[in-house]
Amino acid sequence: MTMVSVGEFLFPNPVGMPLPVNTTYALSALTFDSTADKIAFIFEAREAMTLTDISWRTGTVTTGSTVEVRVETVSNGRPSGTLWNSPTNTTNATVSVADTDDNVWKTATLTASASIAAGDLVAIIFVHSSGSPNMQLVNHLPYTMVFGSVFPVLIQDTGGGTYAHQYGAPIMILENSGTPLYVPGLLPFYSATLQSFDSADAPDEYAMRIVPAAKMRSVGAAIGMANNVANGQFKVFLWDNSGATNTESNALAVADLDTDLLSASQEGGWFVYWSSPVTLSAGTTYNLGVRSQSATGNNTGIIIFNISGTGLPTDALKATPCGDGCYLRTRTWSAIDPGTVGAWSDDTTKQPAFRLLIDQIDDGNGSGGGGGTVFVPQQPGMTGVVMS
Repeated sequence: MTMVSVGEFLFPNPVGMPLPVNTTYALSALTFDSTADKIAFIFEAREAMTLTDISWRTGTVTTGSTVEVRVETVSNGRPSGTLWNSPTNTTNATVSVADTDDNVWKTATLTASASIAAGDLVAIIFVHSSGSPNMQLVNHLPYTMVFGSVFPVLIQDTGGGTYAHQYGAPIMILENSGTPLYVPGLLPFYSATLQSFDSADAPDEYAMRIVPAAKMRSVGAAIGMANNVANGQFKVFLWDNSGATNTESNALAVADLDTDLLSASQEGGWFVYWSSPVTLSAGTTYNLGVRSQSATGNNTGIIIFNISGTGLPTDALKATPCGDGCYLRTRTWSAIDPGTVGAWSDDTTKQPAFRLLIDQIDDGNGSGGGGGTVFVPQQPGMTGVVMS
């Protein structure tokens, strides 16, 4: 098989622009306080699916009520009012939201599943069923934090009969036959954390576990950073997964960086390049880490996405662009012997805003030479090609 140049792209696909660019990590929420209110998310299915469950995260609930969650067809860019596969299937469900259901996950299991083909336009609708609602029904992350697009679309009708666009990514999970599915435009992250640390802290290295879907070559990395203090230093490492006794000399690649290159208020992606490219094997675990070299108080600041909460669906990480193979790992370097480090500690409820920069990928055909197609790893559950 032949490695083919593909320009340069971030892997796994980011949820940021290309990484978060804002240190105000508060959620926004859509108010649902009228029996005439409607909230809708419209998307195009990227693959065939059997939609069985819809989960979302509430905001503040002053007065709960029963909400109907509907899967509808789309007409003229808006929900049609017709249930999917109607009248054969009843692709809806009612969910009770209690007065105490603040900032929790709620799940609607559809009365009958919706069989959706790749390319179909689908509308997920939240409407009043019973009671007198006064709550924030659907949380979403503002586009200053996540990748902004004009479609898929989040819209709301506040009772006047007309939908208006709401800019952000809904905190929502769709399940394909009971398994969370990555859907562009939806995110399971309920917040992001600014993690500040220095070399005296434990842990003092934060990493993203990454498993490439195909053989590829990394030339560097992109790290989501914010609020770095002057006179600070940090290193970015690419490690294999050989164990707890790594020394710096075992790193596959390393970049040594100085926070004096930034102002304290700068935030976003720091793009770094290895001294030599590193070829990564398909199905092999790697760790992209940031280790602080700073003295006490000269903090390094990184961005970590959080995915947790009461009622969170099982295997929710599968609904992220990176899938359930990517999550936060931390460890602490020895102060006595700076060349050694402890074991990784895993946290599968978080994903740091770290990405690899890829410039070559296996063409997948073993023919050598030019031409053919180049396999580009897509999101979980997808296959795809681009012409070379």
